[in-house]
Amino acid sequence: MSVIGEAALSGFLDLLVGKSLDSALNFVADHKQLHQQLKQWQSILPDIQAVLDDAEEKQIKNMGVKKWLEDLQDLAYDVDDILDEFAYEELKPALARSSLGLSEILSQAPTSKGKQPRLQPTSVLDGVVEYVGRHKEKTEMIEFLKGDNSNGVSVLSIVGMGGMGKTTLAQLVYNDATINQSFHHKAWVCVSDNFDAVNITRTILKSIDPDSRDENDLNLLQVKLKEKLSGKRFLLVLDDIWNENYNDWTILRSPFGAGTHIIVTTRLQIVSSI
Repeated sequence: MSVIGEAALSGFLDLLVGKSLDSALNFVADHKQLHQQLKQWQSILPDIQAVLDDAEEKQIKNMGVKKWLEDLQDLAYDVDDILDEFAYEELKPALARSSLGLSEILSQAPTSKGKQPRLQPTSVLDGVVEYVGRHKEKTEMIEFLKGDNSNGVSVLSIVGMGGMGKTTLAQLVYNDATINQSFHHKAWVCVSDNFDAVNITRTILKSIDPDSRDENDLNLLQVKLKEKLSGKRFLLVLDDIWNENYNDWTILRSPFGAGTHIIVTTRLQIVSSI
């Protein structure tokens, strides 16, 4: 993780410590167990943020510490997704899974003596819960995606601040059985603040063809991707987009043609208009 990445995560955790967690605590005031868990998160997150601020200041080079910070970043985004889900009724199973991930990561935090973290990659959100209140939006999106787009690429943006359930809604659509029947290929890429066209394209290609070679040449990757998608219906989800650069988007979209639908989740209105 770069120093910029550490700074971005520190700011992101600041957001979690603030309004989002306060709203969540109010929401579960009558649910003692959930309320206690969130209070624990609220008390721990400032300490995590202090670690990140220190990492940013010292520009840490230790690879073990960097790996721990990367895992922490993944968890921070998962916590944000959990806060999104507070808008709906069936939160508890997902909260339990995320709580486990938080405990595991914190238990292996590097100490002032330079302890090497031993954390293994963990998925704390390995399933999708069907949330009350999303049926209408989900149905409308599915009908749109199942429609004909033979004239070119279609893009569907889900825009909103944290707490709006953007990723949750995209997951519900992406995993729907009728969507699986309507598309030859699907791919999901969590982009966040790292808009790397090579990495994104490679991830998409791997989703379609797991045996594809790990290339670093963007042009070669895009040629292969275009060949794989020729004449096929393809659904791509780009989750948590922050990049506003039109040229970056133009380059990324170049392999896609008729039959490709793209779902974008973002907090930035300007992204939806690119």
